[in-house]
Amino acid sequence: MSLLTITALAAAAFLLAYRFYGAFLAKRVFCLDDAKPTPALLLVMLLAAPSVCAEERSKLLPSKQEAQKVCEYVAGMEKPIIQDYFLRRGYLDVNNDNAPEYIQSGLTGSMGGDFFEFVAQDGKVFSIEPEGFEWKEYWTHGQAILPFGGKVYFVHFKEEDMLYPSYLGYATADNREYAICEFKNKVTEFVSGGNHDFCAKLSAQKINPLLFDEENKLPYPVEGRRETGASKAGKVDFDNDGSQDLLVLLHYASGAGRGCDVNYFDTLAESKDKLLLGEKHNLLMKMQEIHPEDRHPGNCSGNETSWFTLDGTTYLENKYRDDAPTRQSQEFHTVKYLKNGEVETACEYGFIVETSVSGYKF
Repeated sequence: MSLLTITALAAAAFLLAYRFYGAFLAKRVFCLDDAKPTPALLLVMLLAAPSVCAEERSKLLPSKQEAQKVCEYVAGMEKPIIQDYFLRRGYLDVNNDNAPEYIQSGLTGSMGGDFFEFVAQDGKVFSIEPEGFEWKEYWTHGQAILPFGGKVYFVHFKEEDMLYPSYLGYATADNREYAICEFKNKVTEFVSGGNHDFCAKLSAQKINPLLFDEENKLPYPVEGRRETGASKAGKVDFDNDGSQDLLVLLHYASGAGRGCDVNYFDTLAESKDKLLLGEKHNLLMKMQEIHPEDRHPGNCSGNETSWFTLDGTTYLENKYRDDAPTRQSQEFHTVKYLKNGEVETACEYGFIVETSVSGYKF
């Protein structure tokens, strides 16, 4: 089929759609109640205009005052009892059409997460779809339903634990959800366990990690470790027994489900072409809480791990990646060491999450 033929067929299809749906598009998409634009003007408007005009959208959504109240309410929720604020079962007017629907859990894909389906009064099952944004803009896996001020809202969280809210949505009678406001979460870290004096000393000093700069000959994937590659190697007295052991930094990366990213150390043979299994390997895995035989060997949220020495003792620090956690699964930070073959915790950290409204979407 030639390009000219394809163009002619496309033009004919557009004119046919204009004949039957031009008035509907003018009203629904562009809010032109008494006018029907020419085909050329309608084509330009379709390419340039949003899906729902601002005037029509403002009639469907909460007022700015209502939005401010509900968003501030969500930001101020008490984290330890946050699940008590929401509904997850029963009957509720989820799409604000003055008719209650039944709430039920829906099916999720390999990434899991909270997902709701609803049953209308006529028995039809439906779901709420985003309008004006895509799920991947926020990448959330947790959600909850919030009745507030005579309306019903959806609060979306980074994970199912509901501790890190991302945005608040509002569903209209056509089962479309609009983002109303976004949240930001400030995380404060504090010493929750271990030797507080040592942890204070540690935070007051700049500690340089031990270098791992030796090459190795491990293949990809490392034998016996699925989806695992090897980084640099180095010698460390990791168990504080007075002798240096050759270790290698391994990196597990999987795209299955929500993805999984784990860095950890393992013992390396002197030939540098294979891992060295045995008692020291087992002790090192225990110290890091790594299980190489599992589908995912450790916490999948991404971590930074390194060794350092202080006052003659070797320590392992393992923590979240980047500046601060952005979800509960990233709330980990420990400093450990080995003494007489036993794992000791020098420092363990806790986290306080404070939520605020970062902006409104209209």
